[in-house]
Amino acid sequence: MLDRGLTVRQTEDLANRRITVPDARPKRPPADPDIRALERDLSERLGLRVDLQSKGSSGRLSIHYRDLDQLDGLIRMLMGATNPNAR
Repeated sequence: MLDRGLTVRQTEDLANRRITVPDARPKRPPADPDIRALERDLSERLGLRVDLQSKGSSGRLSIHYRDLDQLDGLIRMLMGATNPNAR
C-alpha cells in the first residue's frame, strides 16, 4: 500500500475487485450431435460415463469408472465380447 502510494480506500477498492483469469484450457468445439448420440448410447449400454473426442479421422474413447468393481465389470464385458470362451 505504501510502496505504491495508495490510500486506504484505493487499497480496499483493489481488494474488492474481482480479477478474472482467462481459462487456460482449450475450449471444446461444439458437440457433433451424432457423436453425442453415440456417447449416450454407449453410456447406457455400459452403465458408465463415456466421452468421445474426434480429431479428423482419429480420436479418443474414454470410459469413466468410479471403483474397481465397475472396472472389473467393464473388463469382463469387453473380454466376453472378444473371447467366446470367456467366463
